[in-house]
Amino acid sequence: MKNICVVLILFITMFSCEFQTNLFDEASAKVDPLAPVIISDNLPLINSAPNTFYVRVGFSEKLDPYSVNTDSVLVENNFGNKINNINISYDSSYNEINITGVTDSNYLTRGSVYTVTLTKDITDIAGNNLEEEFSDTISIATSPQIPGNTSIWTNNYNNGYFVEDGDKIYITFNENIATSLSSAIIISKTTFTPSPSFSGITVEISNNQLIYTIGDVGTNADTYCTINLSAGDFSSAVDGTACQAQNVSFTVMLKAVKN
Repeated sequence: MKNICVVLILFITMFSCEFQTNLFDEASAKVDPLAPVIISDNLPLINSAPNTFYVRVGFSEKLDPYSVNTDSVLVENNFGNKINNINISYDSSYNEINITGVTDSNYLTRGSVYTVTLTKDITDIAGNNLEEEFSDTISIATSPQIPGNTSIWTNNYNNGYFVEDGDKIYITFNENIATSLSSAIIISKTTFTPSPSFSGITVEISNNQLIYTIGDVGTNADTYCTINLSAGDFSSAVDGTACQAQNVSFTVMLKAVKN
């Protein structure tokens, strides 16, 4: 009887071990069976600079960083020719692939459209390939310009676009700019309607931003900003290309607040 019990215990133990082994083998085979998918992107990118642009594509999970390279992330011209000097990186903190322009002076051609493709060779850390190939476009502007009426804010923009004494108003171009215009001429090309009696305004350029610092706000008023540019008022800080003529009436309301 004792021998029978020993044999039975051994059998149960072996069966239990085999069951556990099979169970864990099966579980390991089922770890992360899902393909990574794209959950966000900022494409198509319009009015980009010829040398610096910021493409970002977000994923549902962490990627194998070695799978993010110039073979799996492509930028091609209209003829299908691959651009080889693109700066590509992977940000594991946000699960994003970033393309941040070219890495030498062979800039993308102004006025051209390029196709960005992410191939299925991109994998997650478990080795699953991207679910679907992805592609969209980058449009390179013919000249420096203000991309649209959302390209304005203030340092109080989180507080309803307030403008108080000493505040700054930022107008953003599509690329880094330069100008030979004086502050007075730039201010003459900028109107606020209705007028909030801004005074003591100074103007500076920082990279791709035209920055107005308001010395004094004379009256409380809700105001809209319009800027009227003549061709050549500004130029590209990269290649000297003159800006196009533009008349931009921003739809964002600035709230001038007298102290």
